[in-house]
Amino acid sequence: MRRLLNVWVLCVGGSFLSAPANGADWYVSAAAGAVSRAGMDQNGSNRESTCYPTDACFHEVPRPAIAGYRWTYDIDADAGPALRLGIGRRLGRFRIETAVGWQRNALEQELIDIAYLDGAPRATADSTVTVDAMALIDDAVTRTVSVDLFRDLPPIGGSVTPYVGVGVGQAYITVKGLGFVAEYRDTSQTPPAYDPPLSHYAAAQEEDHSDSVVTWRVHAGADYALGERTLLGARLTWSVIGSTSDTGRYDRHPIHATDPAFRNRNGFEEARAWALTVSLTRWLGGGP
Repeated sequence: MRRLLNVWVLCVGGSFLSAPANGADWYVSAAAGAVSRAGMDQNGSNRESTCYPTDACFHEVPRPAIAGYRWTYDIDADAGPALRLGIGRRLGRFRIETAVGWQRNALEQELIDIAYLDGAPRATADSTVTVDAMALIDDAVTRTVSVDLFRDLPPIGGSVTPYVGVGVGQAYITVKGLGFVAEYRDTSQTPPAYDPPLSHYAAAQEEDHSDSVVTWRVHAGADYALGERTLLGARLTWSVIGSTSDTGRYDRHPIHATDPAFRNRNGFEEARAWALTVSLTRWLGGGP
């Protein structure tokens, strides 16, 4: 968050240095509302050679070489809270605004597919071994710093000013609690001895996935004049957040016997979001 604020201060500072000494041209605003997110399906991969007890290759002699695995999850996001703080400057019918934002969405995973790294499907074994697996994911927190350009439209009824706008910025995304747990067991009444034991194949991971990507958005809104210097507004924003990628370390994995630092990669596809916020704006002077 400190890095985010530093970028914001640099943007605002540059605008102030180039601004004329007219306080009425400047305003500050605060907003709160809700955001609904779509897209951002998850995909990942690793480069391990393990053949697992539930796979057909486990019973082949010799076991075939494996280059790694890839997986895909469908991600559903619940609507969540959105906050925004901004400072802007009026330039005729245009306004330039620099803002920092914060959003949070609870996430749910649904497994689509796990395949070999080359895309070939995994053949399952006809055996009494089963795997108890559970995917883990908590929520996505998105912090943004942006610069937006607005065009004020002709007032309606003297008190309502509609506007449209576009913006671009940087999004700092953290998907919390991303991971999985998998344990193997034999369900037969007299399970055979396995060498190594089935517990050797257990795996677990739970980490925060983080990345910084470009975001752009379009706005439509309106402000209602509560007085000479205060505005109450509503804004609808459609935004696109770029694809993310990050590596993570397993808490437990069969490869740890030979590579304790073994890692995988997870990514989230480009996400799209709708945000509806209510704002309070204060002009730093005589008002618009």
